Amino acid sequence: MTGVNFASAGSGFEDQTSRLSNTLPMSKQVNLFKEYLLRIRNIVGEKEASRIIENSLIFISSGTNDFTRYYRSLKRKKMDIGEYQDSVLRIAQASVKELFSLGGRQFCLAGLPPFGCTPIQITLSGDPDRACVDEQNRDAQAYNSKLEKLLPALQGSLHGSKIVYLDAYQAFKEILDNPAKYGMVVQ
Repeated sequence: MTGVNFASAGSGFEDQTSRLSNTLPMSKQVNLFKEYLLRIRNIVGEKEASRIIENSLIFISSGTNDFTRYYRSLKRKKMDIGEYQDSVLRIAQASVKELFSLGGRQFCLAGLPPFGCTPIQITLSGDPDRACVDEQNRDAQAYNSKLEKLLPALQGSLHGSKIVYLDAYQAFKEILDNPAKYGMVVQ
């Protein structure tokens, strides 16, 4: 067995994000993981199933759709971006804790990319120059900073876990800033 994927493109940490896009929210993805655990235990037994899960890398890359939806939702009137970031982080943290309780020990959480540079966000901004939406990119960086600071404390609270942060923002920004370096032609 080399891997299992429970991801759902277009989903988010928040259930509401996924309801709007008819995708599986993080909570449902975790439930699918639980179902998988039952099946694998029936196939290989409890001890081997635990070994497999403990040695697996659980990769979580979510949140972009939550934030892109936030900018167009009524939620923006109810809470500022900092409060919303904290709300999403609480869901992310709860997801990791639940996966840990199910036997997961190794986690990689990706930060947000510069989603203010996605075509949909640029289009919705109405900018005739078609430039990245700087405010949204700053918000992504602020969220990422909070996530990166949260992970060591989360790891410390989950004895035996290893949790690493993946800087998706810088990886994507590097490609956006230097497309030719990566063999992409800009016209």
